[in-house]
Amino acid sequence: VHMSISRTIHKFRLGEQPKECIYWRSRSFEDRLRALEDIRIEYNSWKYHDQQGLQRVCRIVKRR
Repeated sequence: VHMSISRTIHKFRLGEQPKECIYWRSRSFEDRLRALEDIRIEYNSWKYHDQQGLQRVCRIVKRR
């Protein structure tokens, strides 16, 4: 089953923004970024069944 995410845009008049918008605007940049990372991890866990993402390869090279 392939699911796709569609973009949804909502317009609000000034002063009529939902309470979530006011809450997130009051949070620090670090808090918002941390929450976004949590959502990303949760989504990838659901979508890819906890498979590892990009693998990092480390190669040791001897210098003379």
